[in-house]
Amino acid sequence: MGIENIQWRTSGFLKDASYTFELKSLLEGYKDSFPGAESLMLNLDEILVGTSSKKSRVFSEDGKHIEINITAWRERDKRGKFKDAPDANSVYNGIKFVLNKAVEEYAEKFLSNDK
Repeated sequence: MGIENIQWRTSGFLKDASYTFELKSLLEGYKDSFPGAESLMLNLDEILVGTSSKKSRVFSEDGKHIEINITAWRERDKRGKFKDAPDANSVYNGIKFVLNKAVEEYAEKFLSNDK
């Protein structure tokens, strides 16, 4: 899959350049990790603490389309004000962890010889 078929969407504090600056190069490293896939959509969403999030990895039945949902949040202090957003390195580590799990799950579902 070419990098042109990898898209991402961000919301909340994740739109800040410190989080998106290296996202394209990070995702380029995964472009060959899903053989047979035609598209990958990565959704990075800020959610409120206690809000339920979408299923983190969604594969089409034929494995050609992949959607990965990652959520992050900022905690509130005792007065209800938002604390500082997580540092970019911890967010990137979380993204890599979810992407690596998606690669494993994709391989099990679509590349195993037991199909």
